[in-house]
Amino acid sequence: MKKLSLYIFLVLMWCNLGQSSDRPLCVHKGTDFTTWVNCFGNYTNSEGRIYTGEFGNIPGKREGIGKSEFKGTLYLGEFKNDIPSGKGVILFPNSSITAGEMNGLPNGQVVLKISIDNIKKNFDRHFGEVKNGVPEGYGTRVSSNGKVIKGIFKKGKLIENQSLQECDRNKSVKTYNNCQLVGGIFHSADGKKFTNLDTFKGFIYSGEFQNGLPNGFGLIISQMPNDQRIEYMGEFKNGYLKITDRKKDIIVNAGGDNISPLKVENLMTNQYEIEQCLVYGNGKNYLVALVVPSDEFINEEDKIKEKVEEINKGLSVIEKIKNIIVVKEKFSIENRMLTPTLKLKRFKIIEKYKKQLENFYLK
Repeated sequence: MKKLSLYIFLVLMWCNLGQSSDRPLCVHKGTDFTTWVNCFGNYTNSEGRIYTGEFGNIPGKREGIGKSEFKGTLYLGEFKNDIPSGKGVILFPNSSITAGEMNGLPNGQVVLKISIDNIKKNFDRHFGEVKNGVPEGYGTRVSSNGKVIKGIFKKGKLIENQSLQECDRNKSVKTYNNCQLVGGIFHSADGKKFTNLDTFKGFIYSGEFQNGLPNGFGLIISQMPNDQRIEYMGEFKNGYLKITDRKKDIIVNAGGDNISPLKVENLMTNQYEIEQCLVYGNGKNYLVALVVPSDEFINEEDKIKEKVEEINKGLSVIEKIKNIIVVKEKFSIENRMLTPTLKLKRFKIIEKYKKQLENFYLK
């Protein structure tokens, strides 16, 4: 099943890290990595640390983008003077993840995915400030059951609780305001009542409410009859996932409406059949998209179109995808369609497929 998270995808893609660096290979400078400067290479030191990435002006010191593994813990990101410094992701053996700003250890604004059991199934998330990898300052923690804890943390412990009170379950959801619901709202996909999380098929929301709608932090689980399960832990706005694009990525259509391509792209790539997607339509009357199918559906164009139509039913009029181009070549670092941090190089992708995309608007 297609359950790879962004972080696992990072691991797989960064195995080809050398293709994304413009520095010469270090092997041309000899086999002693302690002498390597301004190059790209890999080594295993006497302590067992494995590194693949860039070296700077100081001999043997990690500098630039790289991947380092030691005793089962993997770091992907930026290095400076031989230590993690800048943006990065740490993947721990128990499947916990830390993503954000690094200065030796995680320091600054980060997202923590924290394992709370030994079967690597249940996780808490923490959004906020950390010091040396431990929550320090204002933060929000969303537990695996959807309970939201907000406030000031010190050395990992909550010292000032600013969490919302529990909503009154005896009242209508439409009346919920400035409160949170733990245990969630259930919408069955097969008509059966909720008995337990493992067998329930449908949508579950637990989290904060404002004005009768999910607003703030929370947890949503989508578990379908085909056993496909999608979880989202983060921010919601007026009942929708809160996704913020960079300003330059926002599409402004012919009517002047602002549209988030990332919102639509995420809905697409959350589907088992779709691996990657790019939405196009700046200055146009409607949107079209490039869609890269999952390997199993690479020759199933009709099924991909059916899936897009299903997604369209949940989108507003201006967000609907009118036409698609099924692309069999994946966007990757190697073909220069992805950045080293796996973001779409929109300009490069559009440049390659622009003629085909524009043809939709000539009909």
